[in-house]
Amino acid sequence: MTTSVSAPRLIIVLGILVSAVFLQGSSQLSWFGIRPNISLSILTALAFMFSDFFVYAALVFITAAFVGPAPGFSFEELIFVLVLCALFFVRDRLSIRPLFAAVLLVVCGTFIFYLVVDPGFIAADFIAVLIEMFYNTLITLIFYMVFKRIFSHGKTSLTAF
Repeated sequence: MTTSVSAPRLIIVLGILVSAVFLQGSSQLSWFGIRPNISLSILTALAFMFSDFFVYAALVFITAAFVGPAPGFSFEELIFVLVLCALFFVRDRLSIRPLFAAVLLVVCGTFIFYLVVDPGFIAADFIAVLIEMFYNTLITLIFYMVFKRIFSHGKTSLTAF
């Protein structure tokens, strides 16, 4: 994890998050009729890049404010924020490699989100939830590697892989 965030890196991260918000609202990445939770996936990967909770939480809140269809926070957006903030604190408690921890956390985060927001959806269409978990995992893995490269620029070792 990085201890400080430079302005250029933060601008890149914000650009990626803004793009994610726009993609999340479209059907561009629909797979078998299922759209991934791109924001959850990217923010889960980002949880491993920041040591400062307040910077990470600010990114989560900014993203949550723009994900919903209306201004303000809905119940779903509140749960989104709480799940991601919880993931930030759980990540350090896992005694596995960060890459594997990111996979575990995005799967758990997706499941917990649906468990709280719409438990009936899990029971009614468990296969769709599994496909979304898989899709979210792929996106998290890709962005974990992208962010690891961005945040470790200039360092000689990439021990997190």
